Amino acid sequence: MIENGYGTGFFASGVLIESCSPYFEYCTIANNIANGTYSSGGGVTITGFDATAAPIFSNCIFKGNQCSVIGGAVHSNNTSNRPRFVGCLFDGNTADRGAAIHNGGGVVIVINCTIVNNTAEKGSATYTT
Repeated sequence: MIENGYGTGFFASGVLIESCSPYFEYCTIANNIANGTYSSGGGVTITGFDATAAPIFSNCIFKGNQCSVIGGAVHSNNTSNRPRFVGCLFDGNTADRGAAIHNGGGVVIVINCTIVNNTAEKGSATYTT
């Protein structure tokens, strides 16, 4: 379980994935807060400026994460990124844009996931730019 992180910088308060492709299974990422003018990804930030980032999240729970700007649970910010979410639950996450998932480019693959009770000004489930 990854929980109760707090960050005020640009990247996530829970998990930062940079130019790599880890595999997460049956994990819970909960109650993390990214709070700041340029904050992104309350639970997870996926960045791949040097190489493709293609993490896989299988049967994971993203619950109660918050971001003051983009990506309450997850933020992916590169056109070469290819994150995959399979059988995951996104519940009760909040952000200004993209409460569950904010996609700043690339391809986000979501298969058999449940996205409920998320709150955002724009894109309570997902927001892609």
